[in-house]
Amino acid sequence: MNARQPGFSLIELIVVLMISSVVVGFIATVITVPAQAHAAQARRSELAASAEAVTHWMTQDVHRALPNSLRTGVVGGRAVVEMIDFAGVEVYRDAGIEGNPLVIDPLLPPDDQFDVLGFPGAVTSDVVVNNLGIPGQSAYEGTNVIATATMATNSSTITLNPAFRFAAQSPTRRVFLVSTATAVVRYECDAGAGTLRRFDNLPITGAIAALPGGTPSRLISRDVAACTFTPRPGNTQHGGLLLLQVTISRVTNGTAETLRIMEQLKVEETA
Repeated sequence: MNARQPGFSLIELIVVLMISSVVVGFIATVITVPAQAHAAQARRSELAASAEAVTHWMTQDVHRALPNSLRTGVVGGRAVVEMIDFAGVEVYRDAGIEGNPLVIDPLLPPDDQFDVLGFPGAVTSDVVVNNLGIPGQSAYEGTNVIATATMATNSSTITLNPAFRFAAQSPTRRVFLVSTATAVVRYECDAGAGTLRRFDNLPITGAIAALPGGTPSRLISRDVAACTFTPRPGNTQHGGLLLLQVTISRVTNGTAETLRIMEQLKVEETA
């Protein structure tokens, strides 16, 4: 009688393979699920960081823009919003026996000097008074509200050269110091390239136009699928708003993540 040969039977081998498959599948699940969750969280964090960058930069620029200088448009299929930045703001004298007031009177010659309450410092700049952003009173036109000026060190006097007559007094008696050659800040949304870019140090121009190729810019966000910039004028109860909608979408390994930014940014309208 022959002794039984050592080894596995076919049935035993099949059972072992089945158990091994179950164990391997369980281990793969245990490893894969946390890895997928971590990857998804990383994608969401990146989208959130992009959204935060958009709101941070645009809120900062809109809040410190020259009153009534916000304008929007579309250039080459790209949504654009522009605003005028200012270097400083002073309160001018408009009446009284002390100091030299700003004179705006069509019956008198254009004014060539007026005093402010502070000391702007030695600078040659442009000054803006009562910009309303409408025809005849728009800094983008370069007439009626904006004049070339000089300010001497430790002096409260602003000299207009040549003499100038502004369209109207500012209700807050504010004069803004602006450099027309480098004052414009611009955001441009290119959904085709998936980018939102910020341009600065641009000259004041009469209308929104395409920028020359190679104009320096800062990349604010990638993976931008769509943008809309909608201005809303204010009324007697509320100031103006810029309605901002930016959609950021990213596909990673066949999985799509989308985040929509919707913000209402307060626009300064009191000139």
